[in-house]
Amino acid sequence: KELYGVESKIIYNFISDKNIAPKMVKFITLSRATKEKGIDLIVKLCEMFKEQGKIFIWFLCSTLEQLEDEELLNKIRNIPEIVLIPPSINNKDLISSCDYVVQLSKSDSYCYSLREGLKRGVPILTTNFAEAHNFLKEGKNGYMLKMDLSNVNIDKIFNEIPTEAKYVNECNSKDWINIFEKGEIDV
Repeated sequence: KELYGVESKIIYNFISDKNIAPKMVKFITLSRATKEKGIDLIVKLCEMFKEQGKIFIWFLCSTLEQLEDEELLNKIRNIPEIVLIPPSINNKDLISSCDYVVQLSKSDSYCYSLREGLKRGVPILTTNFAEAHNFLKEGKNGYMLKMDLSNVNIDKIFNEIPTEAKYVNECNSKDWINIFEKGEIDV
């Protein structure tokens, strides 16, 4: 006003409501980034999602230091939907904001991350390693994928997110007390 003698008027920016993208599906993996833990399958699954035009983000709570496959490293670095997060005990707090906890291991003995997901009511996406059969209920609390990903149903993963994810606590505190006090387990 001082310079030109004209009263200023605020004109707010607009946000278009046209072409709003479908809901972004959020995946999280809390694991070592090794082939044994399925890092190669994460890349393959991301490529499949992208080929289908799916909107997603994948939080990979890991480091890439253990991965020696340069080609695989370059693929990971060139998938913008993969967000690398340094390992931390606090990363499990991210689980509740995701749609799936994913573990694509070739084998796993207990798999804490999947159980952490179920504990927070978040469905799981896993390969069919033996232990996963003990707690995955297909379509109810998650989906089980074959090791070669030949049974991936991308539309189901994105459009039919399971709603019955819950954790069943199998821990018997008496066993732990016996171990610490007596050094033995009641059989």
